[in-house]
Amino acid sequence: MRAVVTILCFLSAVACAATPRMVSSRRAVSPPRTVMLQLFEWPWAAVGEECESVLGPAGFAAVQVSPAQEHIVANGAPWWERYQPVSYQIASRSGSEAEFAAMVKRCAAAGVDVYADVVLNHMNGVKGEGTGFAGTHFTHYQYGNLWRYSDFHHCGRNGDDGLRNFSDLYELQNCELLGMADLDTASPAVQEKQAAFLNHLLDLGVKGFRIDAAKHISPADLNGLFARLNRPNYRVLELILSPGEPVRASDYQSLGGLNNFQYAYELGAVFRSGNLEALPGLAGKTGIGTDDAVVFVENHDLERRPGTETLLSLHVDPVLNRLGQIFLLTWPYGYPAVFSGYSFTNNDAGPPLDSGGLIAGPGTTCAAPFTCAHRAPWLRNLVAFRNATDGVFTATNLLASGPVISFGRGALGHVVISVDSRARALELRTQMAPGHYCNIAGEGCADVAADGTLHLNIAPKSAFVIRK
Repeated sequence: MRAVVTILCFLSAVACAATPRMVSSRRAVSPPRTVMLQLFEWPWAAVGEECESVLGPAGFAAVQVSPAQEHIVANGAPWWERYQPVSYQIASRSGSEAEFAAMVKRCAAAGVDVYADVVLNHMNGVKGEGTGFAGTHFTHYQYGNLWRYSDFHHCGRNGDDGLRNFSDLYELQNCELLGMADLDTASPAVQEKQAAFLNHLLDLGVKGFRIDAAKHISPADLNGLFARLNRPNYRVLELILSPGEPVRASDYQSLGGLNNFQYAYELGAVFRSGNLEALPGLAGKTGIGTDDAVVFVENHDLERRPGTETLLSLHVDPVLNRLGQIFLLTWPYGYPAVFSGYSFTNNDAGPPLDSGGLIAGPGTTCAAPFTCAHRAPWLRNLVAFRNATDGVFTATNLLASGPVISFGRGALGHVVISVDSRARALELRTQMAPGHYCNIAGEGCADVAADGTLHLNIAPKSAFVIRK
């Protein structure tokens, strides 16, 4: 997304009632910050520390944190309990509201925006009674003084109001996803309470939101909600689109950035094929333009897909994961999102918890099972590369042939990626100044001749990245 991130107009009695999105500079810094990071299931205090010690110095633009709202407490403390809300209190296993607010301030001071993951489509799937993490008592359609039966959709389908047919728009946006109580997001009363929650997060300094399960909320409902927000904010909408479903990316394009899941799938398929010739055309296949796309190799959902659907997951194929990340961060398309979570053997597994039910770790030493993938020197170097090459947001001297792709960012940098199982001797045209360059994404050095030719011996399944 170059040096800019989409900043969405907020509505008031006097401001932009029908104004389209504005695209403006994030902040007046040089070089710009152009990469976000998802820190999955980290405690607030640890996120604040990470902003100060790693993310700010590395040049990250923003950090997406796990949902802050009160959630259910499920047997085994699975990761998905964070996506089953109980209330809009900021009280979760990541910490208290005071700790959340302190984290946002620490990140802001380090130059890093905070994007809050928020669950607005539904509450939870507990059919009887329950008590949330912060002690809120609830039933399936009664949540303290927050919601009552009439605040929810009751779609009248399938005998239990459950969503079965994802090809039916009415079911998709009015029935219960996985049995979770589906809020009537068209209701002005519902929108008002949800806007109060989002406005409170904005007042605490949050700069943007990731909207969970956005395709299950109609664009009109989201537009009505966003019209009630009182500060400018960045939004990214989770749209996991599948063939045959009645929603399109273009339906939501005016509402924020879009998680481009198709790009992650296509990227994984190409790298797994061993032939990189299709890489330059992937963005066009998705139908989401560069200013709207939030792109990633994996996130908390994708890394838990079994078999080949894990694509370029760090847990399944760390070599291809690394090469995919290198392409993601150097190719001029979208707003890249790096993912950093924890290792697991059970797909439901949550993070490690202390005796009080709060997330334990990862600490400055990155205690297991946290991966701290974003701390890798090569990855931080590539964040700096993307920031530094933002001024040439196009691929120059492009060559994609078999298992090798080579492209430049004008005279600011050049990238070579090989998925070949053998070493290769290459002579490649670049716009780089003559000189001796060392690889910022791994090992090795090479020379660029006076005519711009890069003479390179590239190792099997590796990348060679240089910058001005």
